[in-house]
Amino acid sequence: MKGVIALTCGELARYSVFYDSLLNMDKPEGTEIIQSRGVIIAENRSILAEEAISRGCDWIFYVDDDQVFEKDTLTKLLARDVDIVSGLYLQKSPPFPPLYYEERYEDKGLKRSYLETSGMQKVVGVGAGCLLIKTKVFEKLDKPYFRFGSFGEDFDFCLRAAERGFDIWLDLETPVGHLATMTIWPMRDDEGWHTKITRGLDLIDIWPAAFRIKRRSQNNG
Repeated sequence: MKGVIALTCGELARYSVFYDSLLNMDKPEGTEIIQSRGVIIAENRSILAEEAISRGCDWIFYVDDDQVFEKDTLTKLLARDVDIVSGLYLQKSPPFPPLYYEERYEDKGLKRSYLETSGMQKVVGVGAGCLLIKTKVFEKLDKPYFRFGSFGEDFDFCLRAAERGFDIWLDLETPVGHLATMTIWPMRDDEGWHTKITRGLDLIDIWPAAFRIKRRSQNNG
């Protein structure tokens, strides 16, 4: 089985931890990393799909440059041997829900109803930050393969693929990290020091400080 890892990024080397996890991830022999840079992510994803097809690839693994992967992420997804499957990751804003939709509600919206605790779960939509697709799927879709619809380019792709008879799977055994920009503040109250974490100006959480400040001894002798 031949394939490519498709990197869509707005700016190169945005997160070194992402590249470290990507380069250290296990990959089948002959796997290449290709990328399309630009501000229109739907266009980037479509370009990469056409590139994978032109290279005679059997699969394409979409990754975003704000994800962090475990070493066996790709091999676990490939072993599932399904047409479309995503690893499990969370949204970057509070309350950090999992990035998937389990139901389509009256053709007007998508919603989550429940998440299984293990195995594979069939869903109606997933993000494309850790998304493995067999290239045969694109043969059944009109171009452009990715487009901005009512639900974003990734969920729109899933809905159109489902209309053509393809199942969308969420692999609960393949957790994926989602890098977020946060601001970490020192905060003091009557109990001592704490670490306040905010995203922008919105409070995310408060943690006990990872440091202790000792009082200066009054006895200099």
